[in-house]
Amino acid sequence: METGRDGKDARGGGPRRWREGLAAGIVCLVAGASLAGQLEIHSGDGLALGLSPNGSVTSVRIGATELAGAPAPLLVLRDLSAAGADFEPNLLANPGFEDGLAHWQEVQGAGVEGRRVTGEAHSGSGALELSGGSEDGAGWAAWAADPVSVSPGERLRVAAWWKSPAGFLVEDSGTAPALQMVQWRQFDHHTGLYVQWLDGAGATLGQAELATPLHMNCSDWRLTRRELVAPAGAAALRVIIGAKLLGETVWVDDLSLVPATEPDIAVPVAATPCQGEADCIELAGSGIGGLQVTARLSAASGAIAIDGTVTDVSGAARAFDLRVQVPVAADEGWTWWDDAHVSRPIERTGRYEHAISAVADGWLPISLYPYGGLGTSSAGAGLAMALPPGVPQLGEIAYDAAHGVLGVTFHLGISPLAVQLGGQARFHALVFRADPAWGFRDIIERYRDLFPTAFAPRVRLYGFSGRSQGDFYTPAGVEQALEEDAANIYTAQYTSSDLAIKVTPSGNPRPVLDDLLATVDQMAQSSDESTRAFADAIGSSAVVDTNGEWMLKHVIVPAWAQGWWEGSWIADMDPDIGGGKAQWNLRYRIDASFAACNAAGAHLDGVQIDNFMSTASFDFRPEALAAATQTLGYSPHTYEPAVHNASAVWEYLSWLRRHLDETWGRDRGITINFWGVGHPDFLAPFIDGFGSEGNIKGDGTGTNWNLEILDYRRAIADRRPYLFTNQTPGFSADQAHLFIGPAILYGVPPSDGPNGHQWEPGATDEVDRTAQLIFTFWAAGWEPLTDARSGDPDVLIERFGRAGPPQDPAAPPGIFFTVYNRAAAARQATLTVDLDALGLSGASTLRLVDDETGAAVPYVRNGAALSITLALDAAQARVLHLSIPPRPRRSRGRVRPASAGP
Repeated sequence: METGRDGKDARGGGPRRWREGLAAGIVCLVAGASLAGQLEIHSGDGLALGLSPNGSVTSVRIGATELAGAPAPLLVLRDLSAAGADFEPNLLANPGFEDGLAHWQEVQGAGVEGRRVTGEAHSGSGALELSGGSEDGAGWAAWAADPVSVSPGERLRVAAWWKSPAGFLVEDSGTAPALQMVQWRQFDHHTGLYVQWLDGAGATLGQAELATPLHMNCSDWRLTRRELVAPAGAAALRVIIGAKLLGETVWVDDLSLVPATEPDIAVPVAATPCQGEADCIELAGSGIGGLQVTARLSAASGAIAIDGTVTDVSGAARAFDLRVQVPVAADEGWTWWDDAHVSRPIERTGRYEHAISAVADGWLPISLYPYGGLGTSSAGAGLAMALPPGVPQLGEIAYDAAHGVLGVTFHLGISPLAVQLGGQARFHALVFRADPAWGFRDIIERYRDLFPTAFAPRVRLYGFSGRSQGDFYTPAGVEQALEEDAANIYTAQYTSSDLAIKVTPSGNPRPVLDDLLATVDQMAQSSDESTRAFADAIGSSAVVDTNGEWMLKHVIVPAWAQGWWEGSWIADMDPDIGGGKAQWNLRYRIDASFAACNAAGAHLDGVQIDNFMSTASFDFRPEALAAATQTLGYSPHTYEPAVHNASAVWEYLSWLRRHLDETWGRDRGITINFWGVGHPDFLAPFIDGFGSEGNIKGDGTGTNWNLEILDYRRAIADRRPYLFTNQTPGFSADQAHLFIGPAILYGVPPSDGPNGHQWEPGATDEVDRTAQLIFTFWAAGWEPLTDARSGDPDVLIERFGRAGPPQDPAAPPGIFFTVYNRAAAARQATLTVDLDALGLSGASTLRLVDDETGAAVPYVRNGAALSITLALDAAQARVLHLSIPPRPRRSRGRVRPASAGP
């Protein structure tokens, strides 16, 4: 959706101003009694929530416009603590293959065979064995159970147990965008459980859906499980076992399909004004099944914050969902905003969200962005919910049209082993208004206004002439640092959160789990101290799954080490884990490099983190639970509380930031290879620069390079640098032509990577030219509100810079509009620029040029509106530089005219 704005600040009625938001202090609110003891709280910009004494939200007003329909409880709890043991009543016939293959049917088969075997079973006497494929080509098979009757809206849980003689399956390995986003959205071949919904006549409702994948680990019987909700029109469900095998074998047993009967319970609370404060409301809750909830509502400039605590009084391990919600009667004419370019009209039923999975090995839904919302242009009202930055949380923001509520669901856990958390889980949410004229873009801007320091880099990176990563603790690395100092290149010590090892030469057969473990044992006996310490780091900090196994990330022959089979485990980066990967990084890479460079008079600029949050997972290691200081989540497979590795990365980044500041200087940066999705939302405040990498397909897109992921990464990076390394082998000029348009649109300088060999010369030229063009404007800083509209939905616009002095010393003055035609055909579009909103309506003269050629771009000015007609070829992007010409200089009594302008 590309929309505009009238240039006025809906938050205050005057010209748009920057605010320090929540950090600026609390504004006065009304928290007094009204009708029947109702309480009311105001954000200070026209948003008001009304609460009853029992904690129901009775009113949601923006100005004089009431958004609420029926009252709704502010807090809703669903206790899932006993769900892990729930396998009955099982609705499947012959779930353990004790009756052979009765009630199961092979529905797809290509190179993989299935049969019942004895001697390998999770329980009983037999299991289904699936085997086939080859290392050169995967085979595939799917076995479906008899249909089971269901009702629309019914909650169910589907599960299965898996085991492999090799200790793992090669698939699914991969990175965050693939594992957490892509595999859930389209039918693809993954080993795991699928479901097919059927209507009353037995016809299929859409394609079969992935319920839960099997992510590698299965040396012992491993449980995978998923909760489902039957969609509208569903009368039956078919459970399907899918297996994608590369010369492998996997056993499957004890499938189950059970009703998920845990209820949503409105949290009973007493709402009262805070004692001695006129700016907050307290909610004191009574217990629900051994869980007690308290919360506090406070108002600040532009938002209402809801902060709460759930305390367990039973001393047991707990898993539960806690939802914070407000009623919104969104009927015809309302829109849900998925991101800056995608929106959907809201219907009376359905669930609206932009969800991904919190983990790589299953489905636990969280929001891609830390905010989400909806609005109506007819009433000029919009509402958003958000998660504050810098706080690790697993939150799912959604609008439930059937119940008329906008809410965020927190997936929370409590463990008696997490001694530092004291049997508590905390949650934090925000509610604020949004301008429907700009929709999602306005939400981004308001969120930035609320938390300006979260988006301000500690180290300015735009002024460097280049960037470099490597190992600077060696003599050669020190010499490189000295040379790069002289060339004004940003140099960063390379680090990773992975626990990768070389196992055996790539000419040998693919290793099994025992080979990987034997390699670690050999490393532990090495004569090299850092190698021995790395083996200890694997044993101390590899993420432990529900079976107690170290969780694998991949077993591959990688492009970066083609002579070897590489195995890699996921690390828990909590620095409080003794001998773990965090401590290894600090001792053998970070401090060693800074010390070596300092001794030689070189300035090492920072630390680079590779594969940043590329494999999201839960850690069940007792030491990880004991070290945790951030709220736990729970496994979607077993419903056991655990440490999410993103929370551990939060601990690591906080620790690393303090260490760099105190030991090596506050001018040292932290940069990342930006793979993660969802979790970087609360990790981004620690980051000074963002890079990405990936391969590009023939259509110019890739898993890590498409409009959806670029919208997301641009918003999280905000004004900070964002770059992309293209690792595509044999990259063609045609691919490059399609690839560079989004790079220009989002201001992401591309480059070729070390794995992107044998490029066509035309492709190299296109990428180099594009990078140089982006370098001319990217330091001006991305702005979510473009204050410009396109007359063609296929012609997209982004903006860099704002009126007045540049925010970064390296930035050029003026405003840059990047314009991209995403269509496969040429387009002529009219762009309308709002000069009033940009703060340029008072300029008597404006200069508009094509930033690449320097040629003047014609425009028509009508008051505060600037109209520009552009002809764009298919996939073409342009950069328009709008500025106020410098005042004429006087020389010897004569006036020199301005140099350019239409």
